[in-house]
Amino acid sequence: MQKEMNKKILLVEDETLIAMHEQMILEDYGYSVMVVSSGESAIESVQNTPDIDLILMDINLGDGIDGTEAARQILAEHDIPLVFLSSHTEREVVEKTEGITSYGYIVKNSGETVLIASIKMAFRLFSARMKEKEKEQELEKSEENLLITLNSIGDGVIVTDNDGKVVRMNPVAEVLCGWSQSEARGKVLTEVFKIFHSITREPVKDPVRVVLEKGQIVGLGNHTVLLARDGKEYQISDSAASIRDKNGKTIGIVLVFSDVTESYYMRRKIEESEEKYRLIVEKANDGIEITQQDKIIFCNAQFARMLGYSIEELQQISFSQIFTDKATRALYERQKRRKAGNSVSHNYQTTFRRKDGSVIDVDVNYEIIDYQGNPATFAIIRDFTEQKKAAEALKHSHDLLQYIIEYSNSAIAVHDRDLRYIYVSRQYLKQYKVTEKEIIGKHHYDVFPDLPEKWRVVHQKALQGEVSKADNDPYVHADGSVDWTRWECRPWYESDGSIGGIIVYTEVITQQKKETDALKESEARFRLFAELAPVGIVISDKEENVKYVSSKFVELFGYTENEMKKAEDWFQLAYPDKKLREKVRHAWRKEMEQARKSGQEISPLEFPVTCKDGSVKYIEFRMKSSGKLNFIVFIDITERKGMMTENKLTESEQQYRTLADYGQALIWTSGLDKKCDYFNKPWLEFTGRTLQQELGDGWVEGVHPDDLERCIEIYSNAFDRREHFSMDYRLRHNSGEYRWIQDDGTPRYDNQGRFIGYIGHCLDIDDRKRVEKELKKRELILSKILDVLPVGLWFADQNGKLLIGNPAGIKIWGAEPKVSVAEYDVFKARRLPSREEVAPEDWALVHTIREGVTIKDELLEIEAFDGVTRIIRNYTAPVYDDEEKLLGAIIVNNDVTRQYQSEEALKESEEKFRKLAESVGAILWEYDIPTDRWTYVAPQAESILGYKPDEWKDLQFWADKIHPNDKHWATEYCAQCTKRGEDHVFEYRFIKKNGEVVWLRDNVKVEVENGKPVKLRGFMADITEYKDAEEKIQTLLREKELLLKETHHRIKNNMGTVKSLLNLQAHSTDHPDSRKILKDAAGRVQSMMVLYDKLYRSEGYKELNIRDFLPSLIQEIIALFAKDNPVKTAIELEDITLNTKTLSTLGIILNECITNSMKYAFQATEDPLITVKSFKKDGKIILIYEDNGCGFENHATSEETQSFGLRLIEMLVGQLNGKITMQSKNGMKTEISFSPPKERN
Repeated sequence: MQKEMNKKILLVEDETLIAMHEQMILEDYGYSVMVVSSGESAIESVQNTPDIDLILMDINLGDGIDGTEAARQILAEHDIPLVFLSSHTEREVVEKTEGITSYGYIVKNSGETVLIASIKMAFRLFSARMKEKEKEQELEKSEENLLITLNSIGDGVIVTDNDGKVVRMNPVAEVLCGWSQSEARGKVLTEVFKIFHSITREPVKDPVRVVLEKGQIVGLGNHTVLLARDGKEYQISDSAASIRDKNGKTIGIVLVFSDVTESYYMRRKIEESEEKYRLIVEKANDGIEITQQDKIIFCNAQFARMLGYSIEELQQISFSQIFTDKATRALYERQKRRKAGNSVSHNYQTTFRRKDGSVIDVDVNYEIIDYQGNPATFAIIRDFTEQKKAAEALKHSHDLLQYIIEYSNSAIAVHDRDLRYIYVSRQYLKQYKVTEKEIIGKHHYDVFPDLPEKWRVVHQKALQGEVSKADNDPYVHADGSVDWTRWECRPWYESDGSIGGIIVYTEVITQQKKETDALKESEARFRLFAELAPVGIVISDKEENVKYVSSKFVELFGYTENEMKKAEDWFQLAYPDKKLREKVRHAWRKEMEQARKSGQEISPLEFPVTCKDGSVKYIEFRMKSSGKLNFIVFIDITERKGMMTENKLTESEQQYRTLADYGQALIWTSGLDKKCDYFNKPWLEFTGRTLQQELGDGWVEGVHPDDLERCIEIYSNAFDRREHFSMDYRLRHNSGEYRWIQDDGTPRYDNQGRFIGYIGHCLDIDDRKRVEKELKKRELILSKILDVLPVGLWFADQNGKLLIGNPAGIKIWGAEPKVSVAEYDVFKARRLPSREEVAPEDWALVHTIREGVTIKDELLEIEAFDGVTRIIRNYTAPVYDDEEKLLGAIIVNNDVTRQYQSEEALKESEEKFRKLAESVGAILWEYDIPTDRWTYVAPQAESILGYKPDEWKDLQFWADKIHPNDKHWATEYCAQCTKRGEDHVFEYRFIKKNGEVVWLRDNVKVEVENGKPVKLRGFMADITEYKDAEEKIQTLLREKELLLKETHHRIKNNMGTVKSLLNLQAHSTDHPDSRKILKDAAGRVQSMMVLYDKLYRSEGYKELNIRDFLPSLIQEIIALFAKDNPVKTAIELEDITLNTKTLSTLGIILNECITNSMKYAFQATEDPLITVKSFKKDGKIILIYEDNGCGFENHATSEETQSFGLRLIEMLVGQLNGKITMQSKNGMKTEISFSPPKERN
């Protein structure tokens, strides 16, 4: 073996035999070993022995400090490699060493190979660490120099890595950012260094990203603000650059920034001030200019617009050039007086000449200022040209008004509020016989002290804003004479809207009244004459408005003056035939125009007139016009014309028939025999038949067979009663199809009033009929829809009268009440939930009809006419035609009785449930997700947690009360479950109002609508007592576990002691056979230790799966033997669970087999292989072990074999009530079969 020279190891072990054994191994490898048995001794040895190269430290050292504490104290003052050496493999024991700088953890009794290899590895690691430490010291020195530099810089410095995470900050950066270096280290720069634009408040792009993207130094804009952690803002300027290693690779970013807040805001104030004054100057309505040595060196845009120049043009001319000649002289005179030391006002008015030559009036205010080191004139100039013109116009208007008043033909007086005269017209002075000097400025009542009281009242009303007037008022003069006057008294107003005084207009109309009275007397005489005259008389004006109708006219024709407002009304009444009306109107107006022009009576006209009773009279018209009025006389000449009428009848009829042939209507006539004697041309063209075919009863051949009988019956009945008739029937068209026509028949009479037959007027209405048919079809469909609609549907007219309801509506109300608004008291209803009774005038339909509003979702409880109380949801909406005229309204009633009752029952059930919940010890709650509101929290919340139900506002309230150690996971767990729509139960700690911490179990039900969670319901239970009990149980279990592990550890240590004792005994004997026996015994103990360690560290102490036990056991036993040529394994195990007793037996058997193979079988084998198989077959468990070593020369049974190992295997197989077979061919194979423990007899 390789000897390690000059290496001193301190072995700390409290078990003497184990220490002696380990010392022996180490010394065999050439190490110098010091042995101590306690932690205190170890600390003392290190302090007194400076040449110790490595420490092997046991953990459990009995009384005093343990190995981990001794290691901490030693390493706190000495840099020595330390390796822990312990029989403990439990996690909690190993974890105790994690915070200590050690170079390995060796499990006792792992074999000398593992021990020596671990020590060598520790020396190599320590050597590497020392080299690394030297580098770290050099780096620390460099870092210290860097730190001193950074701390001395007056700017803030932040260093990041390539991911933008903070690595270093100097003190200035810490102050500005509000973060200490320790707090900021590892955080993303944007979390620590928050910057945004000071004006837009938008975030500024991360400078680290900008540098990485551009690969060059970058700087921030002028308006960058740093938001510190405490909310304070700093205006900064900064730059960022990349940090590169010696190979030019970017390894980080350095950011340098400084606080420029004070200078920035000073600059901003200056800029804002400049901007403010710039805006004032630019937006000013006055012109502003600065003049220096008669040159305009500055002016605003308003000054340039005022003069019609551009700013550039004004700066090229002298200031004096814009003055008019007169203004220039005045300007020089002002300058002369100022130079002479006289006081000169800084405000004056003058005139400027614009670029286009026009002159403007301006007001100038100026000051002498220092401008760029020289005196200058600063002037503000206002153009008051328009104001001046307006003032002049106002004065002119005032003068004009005074002139109009003064020279008016009416007597006009203008008074102020105190009734003092301001203006009077000349007519007023003349009419009231006073002079202007006598009355102007004097009180009205002083001038006329005897003024009647009624005038004083009129004046006071005018001063209150009322207008009084009269058109025919007597005025008695002092001499007793009377004049008739027309007057008006009204207020006049100041510019602010207040009453300034009154104006009185007076006009003497005595002469006009005399003329009017005379005219009225003349009219009365005329009316008397007209009423006694035997002819009808009508008077109209030149616009043909009827002014008078005599009683004889009304007697003649039956038409009254109210029916004839204009001449056109007369034409419409007297001439129903359009063509005759046009003929008469034309002749009438032609003659009337001639009468107006000539002033002479026109030649008489003769025309028939249709009277109001339908009779016709022949009238002779005589007309005369005065220019303004037309006089028409109507003379009845019917009797005189009677003889001529019959002679002309045939000619008239022929004219009528000619007109009928060129119209569109289908016309027929019949005689006293009911047979048709005439059909016009359109009729014959429509039917495609001749007149001879149609005459008599021939026309009936064209009537549809289904309509013929009805047509004949209607015609005959009307004929017999001499009545008008109207009927629709189908008549065959010339195309062969039947088309619908509307036939209207009217009795005919001759001029003597004798009945002579009928005349018919037919229209083609086939298209209309088709439309009507389609409408009826749609109405039928609509009717069917209404019949099957499950909701009530009603229609009301524009007066609110119910017209019709569908079956569902009738069923809801138990009747079909077709009533008007006035009868709405038949309906009895109450609004829900208020149960307020609905008044007749307050029904939704009444509001819809009166106000045109749509009313939705009105919930009513009605008393139906069948005696049943129902709950309905009511809708009303107005219905309009195309011209937005109200036609009526539609009413929809939805019977929701069951739904409402169910909802009420549900509310009652929920109320009962809440009351029940409030009686138990849990807190029921309900939370609405969309509104973030607790819709219900049981009253127990106050008694259990101290918070009243109304304190639970939103989810954040609940989250803020969760214990800080539970808040993150509890809220996250609840949020994730809610998002997935999963019900969940979880336990967490909650802080009561009094500060006490309790455990809550929350059972949560998630309500989902349309795939989204909308509501949470649940209950919280206080499980603090349960948790306390659970914690006590867990504490007892941990204590039991600790006691059990300590027991196992002591057993294992004792086994290690036995093993060490055997090895020491073997080392001290010289007899080869004795040494071999002792070594074999030590090896078996070692294997037993591995086996025991496997069993007691397993989770179950009663049963264990062989897959979890045997593979690692096999590998650990093999690891006990150092081999230059590693041994491979092939392990195939079925899923078999056995009790620990059986597994222990199998483990010892495999230990003997593996030990035998490792010692003897592979001396000359190149690729050593161990195979282990286990499976079930025929109710038996089969275990096969084999190797590819040299094998035995002869097979032997237990009686013949002298090997203790083989005898031990057979004894153990017998203990299992099993069988064993061995064979040696190409290695050694051992097969064991036994029944599972539960199947043994």
